[in-house]
Amino acid sequence: MNIKWNIKPQKIKRLVNEFIKKSDKIIKIIDEHNIKDIMQDYILESTNLVCYISFFQYISTNNKLREYSSNYEKKLSKYLLNFFMNIKIYNLLNKINNKKLKGEDKKFVNDLLKLYEKNGTDLEKNNKNKYLKKKKEIINLESKFTNNLNNNNDFIRLSSDDLE
Repeated sequence: MNIKWNIKPQKIKRLVNEFIKKSDKIIKIIDEHNIKDIMQDYILESTNLVCYISFFQYISTNNKLREYSSNYEKKLSKYLLNFFMNIKIYNLLNKINNKKLKGEDKKFVNDLLKLYEKNGTDLEKNNKNKYLKKKKEIINLESKFTNNLNNNNDFIRLSSDDLE
């Protein structure tokens, strides 16, 4: 993949918003007959998108592009957190997991179930809301930390003697 360094910040916004709309449609159409294929494509697409949009906050010289990259990575992370807590998808995964899956299909579905459980999908509502709130706080702190690192130009000058 060739990355174009001079993309417009609005492209990041557009990509994330289009992905979220597409994801909302997926939640409506997903069922036990298409869940495995849809989720395989979804994991690949979401991972690629997160990597692509977050990349610019680390390398771009354009402040606005770095800002969009950071903000939309945060927005996407929060959205994906909710997606991977969706009870409908979790229940469908459980349903097909009880069928006779084998090999990679079984491992894929089991790993997805673990992800949903790790995200608190099977918690009672009060605990799920607490978890979601804390997880979103963590996402905000991670974003702030990354921004601070990326915008820090401090350095320490050491001599050869200091290094010894």
